[in-house]
Formats: sequence, structure tokens, C-alpha cells
Amino acid sequence: MENTSKYLLLRLEERNGEYEYIHRSVHALADGEAATVNRLVNNYTKNFYGGKADPEDNGFYFQGGEVFVRVSSWEFVSEEEFGVLKKYL
Repeated sequence: MENTSKYLLLRLEERNGEYEYIHRSVHALADGEAATVNRLVNNYTKNFYGGKADPEDNGFYFQGGEVFVRVSSWEFVSEEEFGVLKKYL
């Protein structure tokens, strides 16, 4: 089945020393194509902390390897869900 949604819920996992975090965000897409989603998810994750990102282990290391961020999951959401989620995330 083809996707018609142009809204995305993204979850990132962060490991920072002994601490672990889940970050959630919603994004409006230009279209629902897989290439668009992959590009947005990769760029968002790579630029999450700014500065130099070292790609490794299906994610990115920042700050000399002290912080690791990777995509936990993503899913398409409806326009209505996007409107609610963007208020709280």
C-alpha cells in the first residue's frame, strides 16, 4: 500500500555516558516518498548535536565519542495527529 501521509513521528535514542534518553519529534515532509524520509531522518540525526558527527554503529557519535545518537523508530502520522503532537513535542 502506498503512503499518502506527509507527516512523520521520529524517535531517537541517545546514550550519553551512563545516561540514556529518548527524543521525539514530528516533521512535515515535502512528500511521503521513502527517499525523502530517509534523507530527513539521516540529516536530522547527523545534525542533532551540531558539530562533527562520526557515523558508526548505525548512528552518530558526537563530542569525541562521548555521545551516541541513533534512530530508534519512525512512523507516518496523519495531519490531525501531527497538529496535536507538534504542540507537545
